[in-house]
Amino acid sequence: MQLSLVNGLRQLLLVLVCTWQLAAGQQQQPQTALRHDVRGSVALLDGTAATSRVQLVLTLDGGKQQLSWLRPDRTFCFHKVPAGSHLVDVVAMGLVFPQVRLDLTSSGRVTASLVEHPLTLLSQPLILRPLAKAEYFEIRQPFNAKAFLMSPMGLAIAFGVFSLVVLPLLKVDPEEAKDLFGSKDVEAEPKQVQQQERPQIAAKQSRGQKKHN
Repeated sequence: MQLSLVNGLRQLLLVLVCTWQLAAGQQQQPQTALRHDVRGSVALLDGTAATSRVQLVLTLDGGKQQLSWLRPDRTFCFHKVPAGSHLVDVVAMGLVFPQVRLDLTSSGRVTASLVEHPLTLLSQPLILRPLAKAEYFEIRQPFNAKAFLMSPMGLAIAFGVFSLVVLPLLKVDPEEAKDLFGSKDVEAEPKQVQQQERPQIAAKQSRGQKKHN
């Protein structure tokens, strides 16, 4: 009786362990089925970054990151990516790439769009293209005459030229000033004499009229 009871307990325990393993396998199977590989390529400009120095960063929906290096044929692959919305950044010396959003479904379908322009969908197969070359130094601006004249140095130079060239032309020679003011005095004297003689003439005329009377 005891041996049969022990054998029965062993068989029951074995059945429970097998059932638990089957249940755990069924729970893990959907999780692994939701992971897919994301592949694509990167378009590089001639004379910029080498393929061995281009790194791709995949930021998962949960905040974790996966890294991938660009292959010599300019392709990349992120392995076992879970379904969800993720972000892809391309790090390349001398180039500026836009941030790309990847929407991965449970069936493995990938939809890529630009983060700054969500309505702009990228074609499949996925090709990441640079926006422009990276400028690490400020571009030298051409000479601007208007901006130079409006600067403090330009105003100082303009005032100096005005004082050296224009102001001397505005000055009047002292002799010319004397002649000018002298001619004005000469013109004013006859008028003053006439004004002084008019009362005298009027007085003489009045006296003559009285004598005749």
